[in-house]
Amino acid sequence: MAYNNRHMASTLLKATTQQRIQAIKKGLAYKVFENISKDLELPTSELAQIIRVPNRTLQRRKQEGYFASDESDRLFRIVRLVERSKEVLGESAISWLKTSKKFLSGQSPLAFSDTEAGAWEVNQALGRLEHGVFL
Repeated sequence: MAYNNRHMASTLLKATTQQRIQAIKKGLAYKVFENISKDLELPTSELAQIIRVPNRTLQRRKQEGYFASDESDRLFRIVRLVERSKEVLGESAISWLKTSKKFLSGQSPLAFSDTEAGAWEVNQALGRLEHGVFL
């Protein structure tokens, strides 16, 4: 499956689990990072911080065109989170992801998702919201 088009993130989300794993191990294209940054209306430096990629490394990845597999795994976590948020919250998803929440110790869901455990908690919150449970 090719991931070299504008909609790489959505293509990746529609891929089979094996295809996703293969793409992550190979390294996601820098364009995926740029597209998610644009979707989130977030400076690339802030998204890089969330996926724990130092600015110097980010510049190298931009030149190389691809992320390392561990970086790709963290980037895919955010791709999944954005998609899930849009499924549950629609047009308000991006705003919700970027706004601090008391139940996340005052952090935004996006910032809280800089670890797998944090992203899991945000996904649990989205599930509760989807079922009408207030946070």
